[in-house]
Order: sequence, then C-alpha cells, then structure tokens
Amino acid sequence: DCDDVVVENIEVVDQTLYEGLGPYAQSGYGVFVLGGSNHEVLSSRFENTLGADVKTQNTCPVVRNNYFKHRGGLGGLPPMGVWVDVCPAETTIIEANSFSTKMTHAILFNQGAVEVKRNTVVGTVTDYEDLNGPAVKIVDGEFDIAENLFVENQYAAINVVASEGTITGNRIDSSLPSDPGLKNGDGII
Repeated sequence: DCDDVVVENIEVVDQTLYEGLGPYAQSGYGVFVLGGSNHEVLSSRFENTLGADVKTQNTCPVVRNNYFKHRGGLGGLPPMGVWVDVCPAETTIIEANSFSTKMTHAILFNQGAVEVKRNTVVGTVTDYEDLNGPAVKIVDGEFDIAENLFVENQYAAINVVASEGTITGNRIDSSLPSDPGLKNGDGII
C-alpha cells in the first residue's frame, strides 16, 4: 500500500521458487505490487522467471519499455508477463514492451480501465495446466488496444470477456494453432 513507487532499469533473471509454499503463495513473481497508486515499472528486463513477471493487485500501474522473455511456469504459478488484478481508479498503461515466448498470457488484465499500446508479443504459448493462453486477455474492463504486433502466438492474439472498448491498428501475423478445438490460432475473440 505504498504510493509513487518507480521500479526502473532492473533485471530479474533465472529466479527460483521457495520450496514448500502453496501454488499461489506470494513467490515466483518478478515484481509484485499490492495496492497504492502511481506505480511504474520502466525499462527493465525479466527473463526465465517462474511466475508472472509483473503482478499487481488493487492498483493501476504504468508498465512501459520492458523486455519479457521465456516461459517460466514452475511451482504452480501462472507463467505470464504482466498480470493486473483490479485497477480500481485510474487507467493501467501497458505500452512499448516486448514479450517473447511467454506461457498462458503476455498480458492478463482483470477489472478496470487499461490501455495496451505499441507492444510486441511473439510466441505466447498455451496448455499450461489446461489454461488457454490468449496473448492479451481483458476481463471485465474498459480497454484501448492499439498498434500492437502479435506474431506466432497460439490460441488468440486478443481475447476480451465482459468488456468494452476499441481494438485499432494492431497486426496479427502467423498464428500457430496448438490443438483442434478451442486451443487454436485465432486473431481476436
């Protein structure tokens, strides 16, 4: 519950997970923020992390100019790039980041307002403990998804559920179906 925290120019690489914790314990994240306001994660590198690279709850961060690479996925934590769970007030900004070979989602946003702009998402895969892995998933939100590049992602590039907003100027290229049925290479769902 701090305010005005800026995390800038850091590297989180090859982190490990504390043995014996439950699958959703507060471990395995690159950066975890709970509450507060005016938080920023800028110009940082996350590689081979075991859970979500950046996870926030009850806050609306700015996540800009970061590099997210490789899957993670050990210890029962959903292996993602940026996971925002409830943005209660302002707007979350996820902009100009690079996501490469993540699992489940490059970006998962749940509840509130979000702008997802000018990101590059390459090689997001699915099938981590039966979770479908759209590259960007927005649930119960107001969104503006614009000018992103999606290349070689399994399942959908963009998936919005119980949300409203605009999707403009994105490029979705070379989707890779993983399985017949729902786990496929759709562009937008």
